[in-house]
Amino acid sequence: MVTFVDEGSQSAASMGVIPENTATTPTAAERLEKIEANLPNHCPHAEIQKRGPSTLGGISGAFLLVNCTTSKGEVEVMKFTVAAKPGLLLVFDSVSPGPNYEAVLPTLNLIEHSLKLPALVEPAAQEGQGGRPASARSSDPAQSGSNAQPR
Repeated sequence: MVTFVDEGSQSAASMGVIPENTATTPTAAERLEKIEANLPNHCPHAEIQKRGPSTLGGISGAFLLVNCTTSKGEVEVMKFTVAAKPGLLLVFDSVSPGPNYEAVLPTLNLIEHSLKLPALVEPAAQEGQGGRPASARSSDPAQSGSNAQPR
C-alpha cells in the first residue's frame, strides 16, 4: 500500500495492488462487504451515504462512501473503492474531516484515477498464480517490459 497524507487538510489516501490466488480472488462486492462488516469496529456510528459501480486501474469495481461520526461528534468522510479480476485486487481508500471533504475531493479523485494497471502488473501466470508487481519481476525495465518506477 502507498499512502498520501495532507497534514493541512488532515486528509489521507491509500492505494494498493494486491496479488491474489487466481482461483480465490474475491470480487469487488465481496471485498466491500468485508469492509462494511468491519466498519462498526472502527466507527460505531458509520452511515453509508452512497455505493455504486466504479473503475480503478481500468478494472471494473465498486465503491462505498461512508460518514463516520467520531466520539467527539465530528464527521469524517471515508471512501473505499475496490476493483478485482482473477489474480488481482486493487484497493483505494481515503479519509477526510467532513468540513474539508469538498475542498480535497478533486485531489483525492486525481490520486484515485492515477492508478494505471498495465505499467504495474503482469498478467496472471498460467500455473494459477496472481500477477506480481512490476518491481518484483525485474529491476531492468528492458527485461520486464515496464517503465514503472517506485513511488
